[in-house]
Amino acid sequence: MAFDLSPALEADIPQLAQLWQSSFRSYDIWTAAMRHVSSEDELAFYHKALARRLKLPNTFTTKITERETNKIVAWSTMSAPETKTTEEENAPKPPSILPEKIDMGIWAIQGRCFEVMKSSGYDATKDFFRSGLIVDPAYQKLGLGRRLAIFDCEIADKAGARTWVIASANSRKLFVSVGFVEVGCESVVLEEGEEGKERVGRNWVTVREPKGKGEKING
Repeated sequence: MAFDLSPALEADIPQLAQLWQSSFRSYDIWTAAMRHVSSEDELAFYHKALARRLKLPNTFTTKITERETNKIVAWSTMSAPETKTTEEENAPKPPSILPEKIDMGIWAIQGRCFEVMKSSGYDATKDFFRSGLIVDPAYQKLGLGRRLAIFDCEIADKAGARTWVIASANSRKLFVSVGFVEVGCESVVLEEGEEGKERVGRNWVTVREPKGKGEKING
């Protein structure tokens, strides 16, 4: 099988959204937060989120397409450092696009992880931030996630900047293998069990220092 890597376009949103939905079925925190949300509303959320991302001037989304079928089988998103004007800083925030029935108690871990990231030194004017790495479940174990991770790392290395990512249990091993270091961990109860036993989900806040010219990325 041959695969091509290229920038994602607005016309790709339907494929990107469907891939997001199918790949996150194995993400424990996400599925718990979305358990009361209909499949249709969940997919609509992905469409809206992607439409926003693709319009952001400092954010780029990269896709991997299977050459034979022209099917998008993986994608990633990363935001570059950005200095906002005073007007931009004071502008009202866009309305929430989260589904109405999302479990906000579970979803709140996202905000807590971001606070850990900021307290650990994240600076949006100097650092890159990865906000997604998605691989089609049928195309996993082919090195596509690693290919995207290394591609984005090389962009940050060229800029001489750090990169931050909030890693899930599914992606933690991959990010550590390409040089990310854990600086914090947040947990959330996903389900109350019998006899006081709880099902707990965890996310890890990680950062990667840029490599110098000629230094090889692990893996």
